[in-house]
Amino acid sequence: MLVLDGADAVIDALAGDLVALARHAAGRATALVTSSRRPATTADATLVLGGLSPEDGAALFLRAAGGGDERAARDVVTALDGHPLALLLAGAQASALGVAALVARLPSLLDAAEAPLVDVHARHRSLRAALGLSWEALSPAEQRALAALATFAGAFDAAAAEAVIASPDALDLLARLVRASWIGATEGGDARRLRIPAFARHFAAEAAPGAHAAAVPRYRRWVAAAAEAAWRGAAEGDVLRWCDAVAALEHDL
Repeated sequence: MLVLDGADAVIDALAGDLVALARHAAGRATALVTSSRRPATTADATLVLGGLSPEDGAALFLRAAGGGDERAARDVVTALDGHPLALLLAGAQASALGVAALVARLPSLLDAAEAPLVDVHARHRSLRAALGLSWEALSPAEQRALAALATFAGAFDAAAAEAVIASPDALDLLARLVRASWIGATEGGDARRLRIPAFARHFAAEAAPGAHAAAVPRYRRWVAAAAEAAWRGAAEGDVLRWCDAVAALEHDL
């Protein structure tokens, strides 16, 4: 078995070589490749790893923190979208600050000093370093689109993303960002809901401030239009539609 870990920057170029290797070996060789970006090939088996469950995430965080309150740990897991690396780094910080103090400082986790994890590669000892590598693997258009989408505080759908990115290639860029694991996708009601973890939003807004600032007016117009549509549904007596619309806008109103 050939194991290649952290192949983000070369995954698309590497995919063709791995397919050729698999065909030449006729089943005698297996390659295991890890990457935050999904390979652009259909001749492979891709296992997409999502965030950890509240239980597993709390266990990982508390182990790194050396113990603490489980309820507070679950709050940390929710705030960090169950991201394993973020939970490990937050746990390393909590070992000095305490869990309760860390919860109040989660917005500054991106700027925390490198965690003293001797068995972890340097690129994974700080959240900013890890995100920086993935950011550099994005094209300029993808970076601008991600910075624009960082205006959303909560979940959004493809139509909302298209309105805020405001590019003829908006849906293609959105799909590429999902494939690059910057955006998570979940099924919610009749439409797929998309979400960017808070620490990733903060990073993207800082990395491309011009694109982020330019998207703010478009984001505000979208929120206003969505709220108006929700109110119209309530006025027409469609209570369920109103409740669903307000729930979808919970973090952006």
